[in-house]
Amino acid sequence: MKSVLFSVLGLSPQILTETLFALNNEHALPDEVHVLTTQRGASLCKKSLFQENGGWFYRFCQDWKVSGIKFDESHIHTTKDACGVSISDIRSNEDNEMIANQIVEFVRQFTMDSDTALHVSIAGGRKTMGVYASAALSMFGREQDRLSHVLVSEEFEGHPTFFYPTPSSQVIRTQDGKELIDTSDATVELAYLPFLTMRNVIPDHFIKEPLSYGDMVKRLQKRVFDKKVLISVDDYVLHIADESIFLSKVNFAFYYWFMKRLKERQESLVNPYPDEPDMEYGKAFLAVLKELSNEMDDDDRTIDAMDKGMSFEFIRDRRNSIKRSLIAALGALNAEDFILRYERQSREITANLYPHQIEFV
Repeated sequence: MKSVLFSVLGLSPQILTETLFALNNEHALPDEVHVLTTQRGASLCKKSLFQENGGWFYRFCQDWKVSGIKFDESHIHTTKDACGVSISDIRSNEDNEMIANQIVEFVRQFTMDSDTALHVSIAGGRKTMGVYASAALSMFGREQDRLSHVLVSEEFEGHPTFFYPTPSSQVIRTQDGKELIDTSDATVELAYLPFLTMRNVIPDHFIKEPLSYGDMVKRLQKRVFDKKVLISVDDYVLHIADESIFLSKVNFAFYYWFMKRLKERQESLVNPYPDEPDMEYGKAFLAVLKELSNEMDDDDRTIDAMDKGMSFEFIRDRRNSIKRSLIAALGALNAEDFILRYERQSREITANLYPHQIEFV
């Protein structure tokens, strides 16, 4: 599996080489590195990391015999304003909004490939950049992805000439100039941060289309907290959150019938035993089909079957087909409350909804 390190940085490019050092100790170096920083940060990164015959990225690779990492100046990306112009610092709400959108887009693209593992480092940059990177990984992150912060021993933390622990002794002065310290004695490690992923709430088309950070948050909030289904009887459509879910006439009729029973607080729907179709359910379902439409040409077989009662297999097939449609539109996690379930012990068909969460139009 290809591994990608995505790091948000400010004016401390050494955070990147420190992170790479820690990953090298864990035998987990990335195949590819990408950095997002401001215009000032990008200029400093390029001078510090890639300066000919002296760049700290090259030194790190030589000192620790590292090779094969795809990382050059083209992988240092700059934050941009609404006009696409690189910004030197984050100083306004508009800057914050644009950077949030950029970070979300980077993470979205990196996580589109199931054969890629993404490691997001939030050790550098403005605090808001770290917050947005964490939030973006919560939106799109998968089991193979990681979130981390780098921890450096106190006397070396933030030191302008310390970029990683060296394999041999190199003495430098502390930042206040009062003491001598040896870079080979430095301790650098990663703190891995657990994150709550919303990936299963997001349907595939959310992942495939770019959305702003604000739009993603609004849509996710609606999916998580707005647990209502609006059932449109004119066009066989379920409206849940911002999604319109189109069902076949028979599947829609079955879902409508079930939800109408739930809305009216009727007795639970109990699955018939195999080979013992329920005549009462068959009659009730025929009445629903007639209520929804007088044109029954596509449902002749269903009508004939209902004359013999509603079977175990008919209910099973409806549930499975509706479930697939709901998951495709809503994502597996968000579809949970709207799926029709079979409780094996009681044989009841259930849904995680209350009557007030069901509306008909």
